[in-house]
Amino acid sequence: MFVALALTGLLVVSNGAPRLPAETPIPSLQGKKELRRQLAARVAGIDPKDGDALYAAALWAKRKGLDLDFKRILHKVLKADPDHEEARKALGYVKWKDKWFKKERFEAEKKKAEEAEYRRKGYVKHDGVWVKKEDLEFLKMGLLRYEGKWVRRPDYLKYKEGLVPHPDTGVWIKKEDLERAESGKFPVQGSWVTKEEANKAHSTWERPWVVQTENIRIVTTAPLDKAKEWANDGETQITIIKNLLYPPGLPLPRRVTIFGFLDQAAYQDFGAQYDDTGFSAYGAFRAAGQDGAPIAAYLGEKNWGPYYLKHAAGLGVAHMLLVDDKLSRTNWIYTAFGAYLERWSNRASAQHFGRQYLAKGGIRNLKSFFKNFAISPDQSSQETDWNIYQAGIMLSYLQKEEDKKLRKAWEKVRTAVRKRKGIRKVLQGMEKVLVKREQELRDHLGKLVRGGR
Repeated sequence: MFVALALTGLLVVSNGAPRLPAETPIPSLQGKKELRRQLAARVAGIDPKDGDALYAAALWAKRKGLDLDFKRILHKVLKADPDHEEARKALGYVKWKDKWFKKERFEAEKKKAEEAEYRRKGYVKHDGVWVKKEDLEFLKMGLLRYEGKWVRRPDYLKYKEGLVPHPDTGVWIKKEDLERAESGKFPVQGSWVTKEEANKAHSTWERPWVVQTENIRIVTTAPLDKAKEWANDGETQITIIKNLLYPPGLPLPRRVTIFGFLDQAAYQDFGAQYDDTGFSAYGAFRAAGQDGAPIAAYLGEKNWGPYYLKHAAGLGVAHMLLVDDKLSRTNWIYTAFGAYLERWSNRASAQHFGRQYLAKGGIRNLKSFFKNFAISPDQSSQETDWNIYQAGIMLSYLQKEEDKKLRKAWEKVRTAVRKRKGIRKVLQGMEKVLVKREQELRDHLGKLVRGGR
């Protein structure tokens, strides 16, 4: 009778004869003392300088389960042949630059060498990643490179998820839905519907349209075609104004969000709820009390709607970039960006509005203007208009006249924007320069009225 004691659970009986299951290691039936005696005899018969023979003995020890002896003999191998590749690898060494290193040392040396090489090439470290020094300020703005182009981090992540912009709205959709989107369909509550059906679904503020381009997002209950028109026009205006403070060719850190209202009552109700500055007395204002602080604009106004859109675009850019806790939300500079786009950025508008500005008194009281600037429902429409004119013409003068001292003061503002600190202080320095330019500003206004610049 066959009795399996030490091998219980390992032996399988077949036709009365024991055999090992497939893939089962062969257990040693000899004691380790005997195995070590045999190993010692093997090693004793090997030339201490014969690394390969010693390595073969080490492998025999490994197969017999003598792990400590395996490592001990590997060290003998290295004494015989310091460059013995198999022994080095078995002991956890890594070869790098023709030298052997323990894994931990290898990682440290490699990291040290990589850092030295990056520094030699002018790279710096940002969030644990080596980047070009000239790219650092853009990375701090939340921009990343995707397929050779700077994009915002949220957009970068969308691309990495395999999402693509809808060809009509610019909102993110799955790549497999692109064909349906290109056929003129739109996602509404899990279904893809026609433009007419989507317009109906998005006709209330519970579920408005969202249309976005590179730098702007329009949120509105207007039909899609009108929303797209506003988005495209707004994108054009942002392209004009953002370079005053921001590197050309880059997307803004975030899209400017504009809530576009079709009727005055809805706009006024929104202003009453989300504006504590009085700026909603005009056709565009920053809704600081609303999540995300969007710009609200009465875009449905028959005659002034296009101007309010320009004003909204300028406000959005200014509030996004001129961020300083010490700078009041009612500071004239924010309105200046909107007013410049609305009334001074092209020759025809500048000539038309310049005449109106002159009729309201033109350039005056600059010192008190900077200190007391306001837009309020308590003001007359004439006073509100004058404030808007005067805020905007400051940027027009900066843009179009060769004034080295003023340009230098503005460059300090741009630097403060990049560093994200000290904006209020350098802006006050710029105001001091402008106060001394009252006559030059009057001359500039005269040129605009005559159709110059």
